[in-house]
Amino acid sequence: LTLSRSYPVPQHVVEAHGETWTDVLNIVTNGPFRLEAWQRGEFAILTRNPVYHGRTTGNVQRVKVSLLADPAARLGLYEADGLDFFHLCDLPAADLDRARHRHAGEYLSVPTVTTHYVGFDVSRPPFDDPRVRRAFVLATDRETLADGVLRGTVSPATGGFVPPGMLGHSPGIALPCDPDRARLLLAEAGYPGGRGFPDVGFPTDHRRVPHGEYLQAQWRENLG
Repeated sequence: LTLSRSYPVPQHVVEAHGETWTDVLNIVTNGPFRLEAWQRGEFAILTRNPVYHGRTTGNVQRVKVSLLADPAARLGLYEADGLDFFHLCDLPAADLDRARHRHAGEYLSVPTVTTHYVGFDVSRPPFDDPRVRRAFVLATDRETLADGVLRGTVSPATGGFVPPGMLGHSPGIALPCDPDRARLLLAEAGYPGGRGFPDVGFPTDHRRVPHGEYLQAQWRENLG
C-alpha cells in the first residue's frame, strides 16, 4: 500500500476535471507538500502543506524536482550545482561507474525495500506451463546480472519476492542458476533445445535495456 499506485485519488476531482485533474489548479493532495508549479518534462515545484497532519512534518518549505528524462542531463545539472542530489541508478553502467569515481566523496549507497522482477503471462502458452517458467528462472544467473551488468548497484533476489528488511523475507529460497536442469524442464514441456518455442515479447523502458539484453542472452545461451 506504500506504492504510489495505491495512493488515494479524489474521485470527485477526477470526475469534475477529467484528464486535467492533475493540473496545478485542480489537483488535490493529502501529503506533506502541495504542487505549486509543474512544467511537464522539466520540473515540479512543491511547497509545504500547512494542513498536513502526519507525524513527521520536517522543516523543508519548498522543493524543486527535476523531471528531465535524460539521466545524463540530470547529472550535468547536478555537476553545475543545479541539483542538491541525484540518483545515479538511471545512468548507463559505464557512466554510472565514472560518476561514482568522480564524486566519490559525495556518493552514498543505501538499500531500498524493492524487488525487480520479470512477470510471465500465465494465462496462455508457453508460460502457462510451470515447467517453462521454472526453466527460465533456472537459466538466469542473478549474481552476474547484479554484480556485473548492474555494477553492484543492486543485490541478487535470492530470498524470494519479499526483499530483506521486510517481514516474510526468507533468505536463500530462490531457485539457483542451473542451466542443465533448466534445459531438462524445457524439454519435458515440449521444447527440447528451445525448438518450437514461440517468439515472446519482453517490453521494457530505456532504463532497463541492459537488463533485457542480459536476460535475452542468458536464455538464448542456456535454453537454446
